Amino acid sequence: RSFWDTAGLSLPEGMLWEDLVAMTKAHVLARSVDVITEPVYHWRDRDQGAPSTTQSRTDLGNIRDRTTALGMIDNFLRDRGTPAMLREHQHKALLNDLWLYVGDLPGTDAGYQREFAELTAGYLRQVTPGVLSDLPAARKLAWYLVAHDRLDELVTFAGWLGQNPGRTPPMRSEEHTSELQSHH
Repeated sequence: RSFWDTAGLSLPEGMLWEDLVAMTKAHVLARSVDVITEPVYHWRDRDQGAPSTTQSRTDLGNIRDRTTALGMIDNFLRDRGTPAMLREHQHKALLNDLWLYVGDLPGTDAGYQREFAELTAGYLRQVTPGVLSDLPAARKLAWYLVAHDRLDELVTFAGWLGQNPGRTPPMRSEEHTSELQSHH
């Protein structure tokens, strides 16, 4: 508790994913952390009552708060972290955090899809140059489509990925590959 108070940590109120922000700050500010090898958290999908935060990804508030939390973390890491920490966080955000929403896109309406693309494009605009080049091909392609406002193609691509789990995505032309690399 004394560490929490001394570090001035708090959970942002009125938003989902607030734990991402607070726990990232705690890990960066801590002089040491313990690693517990046995699981202390058991994942539970709720089949009754209100869905969990993870189970409600297709709610607009969820993606709004997720991108807000990711931006808050990036801003904190720019101020109190290192460039390597910022880069690793952005890599994780694009590899995992935001990627989870891509698979949901085919089952959402046009309004959700548009806002997802706008929020994600906003996040992409502030990502450190070079982070995208370290991502797997499917993610690079999805974020390229977002950055270039090619939403219909993104939704089609997400549908293809859902129908072809584990398969390599269709190849892009060299023109798009070089354009993506020069964009970021």
